[in-house]
Amino acid sequence: MKKSPYQTKNWLEFLRKTDEELLAFCRIDVYKATGHGGQKKNKTSNAIRLVLSHLSVYESKSRSKNENLKGAIKKMRFAIATDDSNFLQNRVQLPEAPEEITPYLNKSEIRINPKNEKFPIFLGYLMNSIIKNEGSWHKVGEDFGTSATQIRRFVEKTPGISRFVTQIKEKQKKIKLASSLPADVSAS
Repeated sequence: MKKSPYQTKNWLEFLRKTDEELLAFCRIDVYKATGHGGQKKNKTSNAIRLVLSHLSVYESKSRSKNENLKGAIKKMRFAIATDDSNFLQNRVQLPEAPEEITPYLNKSEIRINPKNEKFPIFLGYLMNSIIKNEGSWHKVGEDFGTSATQIRRFVEKTPGISRFVTQIKEKQKKIKLASSLPADVSAS
């Protein structure tokens, strides 16, 4: 495992890495999964945890160690794409959409399958756009070349994304509230 240079600001660089390159920066923990499972349970170590800087993901759905590793890598890519830790200070705003996702932009309907290898990059750009546009569906829709309704529907139907969008909007409200208070009130 290499020392992880991952930070929220270089999310796109890490999403563009191959699985092998990404794994080189992760700490990989292998252990016995817990729960129901029959005769083989607690006899083989096939559950996987990947740790990259402050991000950690876990996979133990399969009895196969390799399948669990593949699932953990997918989860890690999702975690990198949606990483919003200290997002206003650390998330680099892209001047334009990454080239990998341009075929999915400027459509009347957003159509990208979560199984698509470009999906994490699409999500990362969506997070950037939501942060940049302070949660305005209309402005995010303009970035993606589609309507605000399509963006909202995509967020609502994509598992896990609506929770992140809600967190981002709440953080932005707190930051705006804190910045609008007079200096002597916000210091107390």
